[in-house]
Amino acid sequence: MARDSRKRPRSYDIFGLFPFYLPGLGGSWLMVAVFLVLQILVGMIFGIPLGLGVLGMDSYFLLTYVTTFAILLMICSNISRTRAFTAESGLAVTSRHFGGLHPLLIGLLAVLGMLGTVVAVDPVTALVQRISPDAGALEDTMANLMSGNGVLIFLSVAVFAPFFEELFVRGILLRGMLTKLRPGWAIFWSALMFAVMHANIVQGFSALVLGLLLGYTYYRTGCLWLTMLMHFANNALSFALMKIPSVEAEESMVGLMPVWGYVLLILAGLALAGLFLWALGRIPLQDRRGNMDTVTLDDLV
Repeated sequence: MARDSRKRPRSYDIFGLFPFYLPGLGGSWLMVAVFLVLQILVGMIFGIPLGLGVLGMDSYFLLTYVTTFAILLMICSNISRTRAFTAESGLAVTSRHFGGLHPLLIGLLAVLGMLGTVVAVDPVTALVQRISPDAGALEDTMANLMSGNGVLIFLSVAVFAPFFEELFVRGILLRGMLTKLRPGWAIFWSALMFAVMHANIVQGFSALVLGLLLGYTYYRTGCLWLTMLMHFANNALSFALMKIPSVEAEESMVGLMPVWGYVLLILAGLALAGLFLWALGRIPLQDRRGNMDTVTLDDLV
């Protein structure tokens, strides 16, 4: 039976630029190092107009962020194109394996599971923030950033961050490591790399925990759009909460409600996270490396 052409990757699809680049552990750490170096260099370049008062912090952050990832993804795309003519096959950056669940249902469960996880780990997140030596500097930076143009900040935090970070960390690094490492280790290393990319302890801890959930979601579903949705939900909620002074001033949600309410909220978060993990666990795996579809060069033309 002929394959449904509507499900085939196309050369004009941005995800079709990366299927033949499958980095291992060392290659993935190398790309993280490249990202960090690019971030410093690009930041220095755009820091000149920022220092002259030509750019605001909001514009500086957006331009630096997008430019860094644009260069990084160009490098990854070039490696994939180079390997496409020698590799027998690659792996699709995004697939769609939901185990019979309707896309809207799995999307709702994913968002609830992500937000539930954020709530469930809030006590530990608050503790990390309280003892972290760079918490004060991060708070000042975020306050300065959030005082800028709300539209630009929202684009940076809730639109570009989920897209670029998921494409790079899950869609490229984790996808590659799943072909070379045991799934558990691949997911762990990708989450740790995600944490290192944030370059601070407070955000790094959250990125590590949420990166484990995002990695497992990608492993079971192969769907990058789903992890982008989860990432968007988390970042959009954080953006909204930081715009509320009374909420932003608290280190933890416990300061916003009675203790009994906080405990119930954590239990609800655990229940939602558990429900989502249960749903993911019921999705059959087509391969040890996860539910990622095989792609050949003919599929992309």
